[in-house]
Amino acid sequence: MTLKVIILMILNAILYRLGGKGGGPWYFNTKMRDVGCALVTCFGMFWIYGVTTWWAHALGFAALFACLCTYWDSFFGYDNFFFHGFMCGVAFAPYAMSGDVTWLGVLIRAGALGLFMWAWCGFFKNDVVEETGRGASLAMTLPIL
Repeated sequence: MTLKVIILMILNAILYRLGGKGGGPWYFNTKMRDVGCALVTCFGMFWIYGVTTWWAHALGFAALFACLCTYWDSFFGYDNFFFHGFMCGVAFAPYAMSGDVTWLGVLIRAGALGLFMWAWCGFFKNDVVEETGRGASLAMTLPIL
C-alpha cells in the first residue's frame, strides 16, 4: 500500500501545483487541481481499498471537486487553509455512507488534513511548496480511512 500512496501523492502534488500556477496553457488552469486531484484521490479509494460503490465515487468526486474550488475566503475573509483541508476530508463522507470506510476514519482524516494544511501553509511561504504539499496530503491521508 505504501508505493500506491506515494504514486498518488506525486500525482496529486503535480496536479495541485499545475492548478495553482494560473495563466498560460490549459494545464495551468485551476481545473487541473479541482478535477485532477478529485479524480486521482477517488481513484485511490478504488486502488487502495477496492471500493466499487459507484455512487460513493460519484458523490465523493463531486464533493471533493467543490471543496478544491475554494479556500473559503468569501466566508472567512481570508484563505482559511485549515477549513479547506478539513472540508476536503469531509468530502469523503459518501464513502462512510456506503459502508466502505468508517465515519471515525473520515472525521480523523478531515482533522488531519485541516491541521496539516494549516501548519504547512503557516510554515512555508513559497507557492510551489505550499501547493505541492497540500496536493500530496490528499493522498497521504488516505490510509487513515
